[in-house]
Amino acid sequence: MSQGNRGAPHENDRRRHFRAGVSGGAVVHGRGGTMRGHIRDLSLGGALIELHHDPSEDEDDVLVELEIGTSGWVAQRGQVARRSARHVAIAFGTVPPDVEDVIEDEVVAAVEARKSPRVVVCDPREDRRHQLAEKLRAAGTTPIEARTPLEAIALVEQQRNHVVAVAMADTLTQTGPHELVDYLSESNPHIRIAMFADDAANDAKDAPHVQRHGTSDELASSLAETLRRDPR
Repeated sequence: MSQGNRGAPHENDRRRHFRAGVSGGAVVHGRGGTMRGHIRDLSLGGALIELHHDPSEDEDDVLVELEIGTSGWVAQRGQVARRSARHVAIAFGTVPPDVEDVIEDEVVAAVEARKSPRVVVCDPREDRRHQLAEKLRAAGTTPIEARTPLEAIALVEQQRNHVVAVAMADTLTQTGPHELVDYLSESNPHIRIAMFADDAANDAKDAPHVQRHGTSDELASSLAETLRRDPR
């Protein structure tokens, strides 16, 4: 964890820290009123906010509230560095130690997830789930195991996990994994879904947008290669 502002690092040193794509809500308070939006990227030096509307032209000093991972909302003062259509870049002023810790932890988690894509492995069969997780780990991803669809959804919905894909067996449930596929397709369309079965043609017509594979070996190698080309 960060040591906060202890040691009083130079302002320019702080702004050279990692910047990473981080998801979360944002509320910008200024003289012209309140602007709402979402975080596009974040660092100890500032944040890029995507707004619901074009930013006010007369804003300078602002207070921005940021929704950061499991820490909830934090408030930070800053100045508008630049603005464009529905975007505003904010340069932070002095960051309190507790806020610095929250920002740094979240950015580091996002950077690490970018280096090793996070994949939820969902399968009620423990032996098969562990085997697929090990194959994905060996292929350069970070697997997170889930026994049930509900566990998989909970892991996906935790923004701090930065999940980019879900891998599952075709026999996930007695009725098949399609309820989970439908949910993820609607709520998290950016997340890749990969499935394996002994018969890759089984029920393929029910989920044509899902990457289907004949074996877990094929799934692990193909999904890892796809994520290396386009980690999203």
